[in-house]
Amino acid sequence: MPDEVFISYARSDREKVMPVVDILRGMGISVWVDEAKIDAATLWSEEIVDAINNCKAMVVMLSQNSTGSDNVVKEVMLASENKKKILPVHLEPTEIPRKLQYQLAGIQHLEVFDCDTDGLSENLCRSLNRLGIQTGDSPIQPVTKPKTKRPNPILQLFLKPTKRTKSVVGILSLCVLTFLAGLFLNSQTVPVSENGLIRSSGVPFSMVEILESDLQISTVESGCSIAISPDGQKVAMVAFRDGQNSLYIRQAGITSWRQIPNTIDAENPVFSTKSERLYFSDKEGLKAVSVVDNTVENITDKTANGVASGDGFAVISTGYATGLSFLDRANGSEKKLTTLDHSAPDQADREFAHFWPQLMPDAKHVIFTSFLSELDKSSVRLCSIDGGEQVTLIENAIFGRYVNSGHLVFIRDDNLMAVTFDSSSLQVLGTPRPVLDDILVHPKTGSSCFSISENGTLVYIKESESARLYNLVWVHRDGTEEMLPLESEKYFSFDLSPNDDKLAYTVADSNNQDIWSYEFETGIKKRLTHKKNSQFDPVWLSGGNSIIYVSDTAPFDLFKYDFESQTSSPLITTKMDKTKPSISDDGRYVTFVQVAPGASQQKEDVYLVDMQNDKKILPISNTTYTESAASISPNGRHVAFQSDQNGSDQIYLAQTLNPKVTRQLTGKGGTEPVWASDGTELFFRNGTDLLVLKIDPESGKPQGVPEVLFSMEFVRQKPLGAYKPSKSGDKFLILKEVPGSKANKINFVFNWSEELKQKVK
Repeated sequence: MPDEVFISYARSDREKVMPVVDILRGMGISVWVDEAKIDAATLWSEEIVDAINNCKAMVVMLSQNSTGSDNVVKEVMLASENKKKILPVHLEPTEIPRKLQYQLAGIQHLEVFDCDTDGLSENLCRSLNRLGIQTGDSPIQPVTKPKTKRPNPILQLFLKPTKRTKSVVGILSLCVLTFLAGLFLNSQTVPVSENGLIRSSGVPFSMVEILESDLQISTVESGCSIAISPDGQKVAMVAFRDGQNSLYIRQAGITSWRQIPNTIDAENPVFSTKSERLYFSDKEGLKAVSVVDNTVENITDKTANGVASGDGFAVISTGYATGLSFLDRANGSEKKLTTLDHSAPDQADREFAHFWPQLMPDAKHVIFTSFLSELDKSSVRLCSIDGGEQVTLIENAIFGRYVNSGHLVFIRDDNLMAVTFDSSSLQVLGTPRPVLDDILVHPKTGSSCFSISENGTLVYIKESESARLYNLVWVHRDGTEEMLPLESEKYFSFDLSPNDDKLAYTVADSNNQDIWSYEFETGIKKRLTHKKNSQFDPVWLSGGNSIIYVSDTAPFDLFKYDFESQTSSPLITTKMDKTKPSISDDGRYVTFVQVAPGASQQKEDVYLVDMQNDKKILPISNTTYTESAASISPNGRHVAFQSDQNGSDQIYLAQTLNPKVTRQLTGKGGTEPVWASDGTELFFRNGTDLLVLKIDPESGKPQGVPEVLFSMEFVRQKPLGAYKPSKSGDKFLILKEVPGSKANKINFVFNWSEELKQKVK
């Protein structure tokens, strides 16, 4: 027989709650209460949902602890949605938070904190009878002697000198949510269909998983960081631990995340249609790893920021300036599936790339994103895997995904939208409606951090919970720190003006990035760019009256911003993406890092532009290896960069006019080289160490060996760099992460397809 009454409470109130439970059971009422005896997280969640669905009424124990508990809020919401009768019982004077006011509005509340035991019994009996719960004939035992006033055991607890535990309660709530998320889609949780998949026939409910303290979601801008398998039994993510990004996976019913070997710097995880393999890209190309035995297979030497796998084939997106490709897994052959449209006269209206393919249920068509530099000009399209004409399904849309409930979901204006979609006729029906907001979207690629299983479970990362907050901090050579008087922000690349009087920096806001300036003397901040896409990598020109930066046009181009006219204009435009610019003091030479079409985001090359020779572009290092983080010397004679040509990142120095003359400066590792303002020192990083190497500015010859200036863990932003030396070189401006701002939350919505059916018809 199902229990009549479900008790919702905070674990930290257990000593106050159990006496009430004993009273109810003494009345002959069957009570369901979590008594911390449930063996596993999966069973715990199963019983929670089933008990609420089957009970006649819920008694919610209200206190400062419980009203701040996400679990209690979810339980009350689930009971309200199932039209269960609710009795709010105040364990202490408690203000009802706004998130519970709707569910508890118009309901008579019961206060028990100033009642004796007999009075408490009578009040509970009376209140439950009004809710239709039958109690025994004698809830209060007859007395044969005069009653003596017995203190309420709950009141006794209030009188005990107990230590405040609100912070502990918060931690416990998060831990419980972690275990709840661990149960996701175990086949015992909800009904199972004949093919073993879970039917989305239950009530939609949400959960939040909090990752382990040393694990945080990687929010790299080149791709999506989260994926759920089609069968709903596995979740994969790109996560950061011990200074490295890697793939992690968690099985249903298991609460711990397992690192997948040989997936360092992996990006864009996508499960195969049968959920047995996980596709990902790294600097060597597209790979697939078995989720059973961790066997890694090389698919192609091209990176893929989107994969739609089928039976014996895959449709892949290989980066900017390219369309989709069809890859025959049997013979390894590859052919073009789509071609970009560059016919528009305005460059902003030309297609930038075809991204994020998904195979439709018929296994004959894919949907994908026609990506333009301005996201509101992008669209979700459909094409056959045999080629043929593209069909636009939704305008002003990115990252389209088909859901088995008969809906097409996509991102528009930072909202997750949904519209009904006929998978047979491949036509959109009805009008799109917003169904969720606060989804993490990367404006540089349109990648959106959500994933949906075939049985309708949604997993996603919130934008508000994703980006780490940073502080800008001066660090002196002796390691002492001095924080800038700027608020914590989602800072990215930055640069100091030649005289150290101003700062140009990038801030992420609402899924876009803009460049700002800051005057040290006055404290005045000014927004320099006002676009919907991304502007980043600012670098000052000598004189301090202008900067060059990267604009997320199609493709990434270098622009110049003039402070006097307050205008931006193109400086260097090519067909390839350009990032991480640097410029010589005289303004003649500009270096940048370039990514070729179809190449991995890590397989980059270093180029130089002679601004006084018709902007002629010269290669500094364009090998099959990864060369990045280029930095030209102040006198323009040498270019320092990092390369992995010897198996690990080392620092190299090339002559500007004769780049074949290149010398290796480090042997024990090195990244992010930056010149001192006088060109006599070259700074670089190796692990947590910031090192300096003295250099002859004319010949480029090293003077001695690298020396450690200080050791400190601070932000790494490949390939942008995250530190700048002052003009005098006695201190360095760095980015330090704000404690507690980690991206460590994963959001689940179970039976989400049922919610779509109700909201979008």
